[in-house]
Amino acid sequence: VIEGNTLTREIRSSLGRGMLLTNKAGGYYSTGAKTKSNGLFFRLDGRLYKILDSMTTPGEIKSVTNNFWSLETKKPHFSERFFMPLYTNTLVYELSAPAPVDLFLDMREADDYRSAGRAHKITIGKNLVLVEYTKSGDTSEESARHGYHLYLAIAGESFLHREKIGKWVKVEYELDRQLGQPPFESQVYHAIRLFSRKMVLSASLSRKEAIDHAKKVFQDLPRLSEIQRQYLGITLRRTGRKDIDAAHKAAANSLDALSFKQENQLHIYDGLPFSPRQSGLAETISLKALIQDGRLEASKEIIMRQLDEIEKNPQAADIALLGWYLKRWADLITLLSEKGIYQEHLRGEEIERITKRLEKIVDSTLHSCADEEGFAIAGPNQSWMSSIERPGPRIELQAMRLATYHLMYKLTLNEEYLQKELELKKKVLDRFWNGKYLKDGLNDGTIRPNLFIAAYLYPDLLMKKEWETCFS
Repeated sequence: VIEGNTLTREIRSSLGRGMLLTNKAGGYYSTGAKTKSNGLFFRLDGRLYKILDSMTTPGEIKSVTNNFWSLETKKPHFSERFFMPLYTNTLVYELSAPAPVDLFLDMREADDYRSAGRAHKITIGKNLVLVEYTKSGDTSEESARHGYHLYLAIAGESFLHREKIGKWVKVEYELDRQLGQPPFESQVYHAIRLFSRKMVLSASLSRKEAIDHAKKVFQDLPRLSEIQRQYLGITLRRTGRKDIDAAHKAAANSLDALSFKQENQLHIYDGLPFSPRQSGLAETISLKALIQDGRLEASKEIIMRQLDEIEKNPQAADIALLGWYLKRWADLITLLSEKGIYQEHLRGEEIERITKRLEKIVDSTLHSCADEEGFAIAGPNQSWMSSIERPGPRIELQAMRLATYHLMYKLTLNEEYLQKELELKKKVLDRFWNGKYLKDGLNDGTIRPNLFIAAYLYPDLLMKKEWETCFS
């Protein structure tokens, strides 16, 4: 399916051993540098849980091969293959020859770092291992949290050797310490050592579900492997250019891996493994790539969900988020129009309803996010440059406001929006453009990269030669 695009890399440093797989249901398996963000994670009933800290076998990793649908590591005496079947809370692990596999568990809610009250019950069978994890509740005022149960089922062909270890082991998170992101160490549970060639790990909040899923996936591995290959073949289309085909497929695969379904709605993670959350701003920025990749219905699904969320809680939609959101509407509409498929995805009555909803949101924010001169403003730490406060009128905010007026005029043909666009454009040129570059703020001549965002959002602000002068 992806012949000629397998990516293999020789391993030369501990930081280079990272691998990342996802299951399209919010779960992922990540390895590499010493960080608490690596391991096996599943999203269960809307919450993210960590299941496994690491899985170790003897020998040094010599190379890692990314097949996109699976990952392979090569060691001196055997190779390993990992993949996560689509939309299942399972991890498949296969070896080319039997080898001892040590499992270090870190079963918890992803943000639950409490060390007290953790207990594991391990039941070992011929073809199945079951781990029942219990986390006791905490009634202290400082960290009051509920208790919970987690189940990990491991199905395999007859385990040639099964050994219960049952020891707590201290691990130090070197990378987290370097980044200043505590905790910097933890206790993980060296639960068991298995000697096998193939196994499926499945986790659930239900004992029966964990066992059933592990067994079912194990029995259906050939078919699931083929489904995985076919899915990637559809998702990672060829560009027609050999020099960028592999890079394009890697980028498309990464974007696809970050998207997942939750409660039958499509979401995009900020980033994995360090940011397994969905912030509206990061998701909206990622939408452009989804649109360009031709996944128009998926883009529409996300953008409509975001519209519902903004309407329910308009106070949470700051000017930057709203600006990017409207920019993505413009991108989607422009692409549909250029390809002549507008009516296939947005029917007349549907776009009318959407336009009215957008108009209501835009009109409600025009005054609340503007100063007395009509410039778009943000409060302290509300811009994307969160390392500095940057309050007041900023150049990228004016570009967002101009792009918003432009979109609303295209949708409504209301000349009031056109007039506002022309008036604001003149004021921005008068107050921000000095003939050489665009100032970062109304009263701030600092040169910052925000002018590139302004050019991206509203390229009509300057002539081509003026942009060239600005960038040079």
